[in-house]
Amino acid sequence: MDLIDYARNRAAYAALAEGMARVNMIAAKRILQTGSIPSAASVVADSALNTDAGDFSLSFAANGEGSVNITASGTAGNVDGGSVTGNVGLPVL
Repeated sequence: MDLIDYARNRAAYAALAEGMARVNMIAAKRILQTGSIPSAASVVADSALNTDAGDFSLSFAANGEGSVNITASGTAGNVDGGSVTGNVGLPVL
């Protein structure tokens, strides 16, 4: 991996953080509305979970009941080809 690829992947971490924030926002909204923890599948299926993150595309997949896998992939300009995957756990009451 050269320095440019490294930089593209590091930039993808900012988009990954945005994806994690979106998952947390939807989970928090559901907790406030219903008083219970939503399933990972219902969070991923929520229409408010937008996959557009500027120069990055986000993909979300339920990972069991309690967490969501997120992939941030560069789609334009200098970040095209950069990619990183992470996981965010849903809250536990």
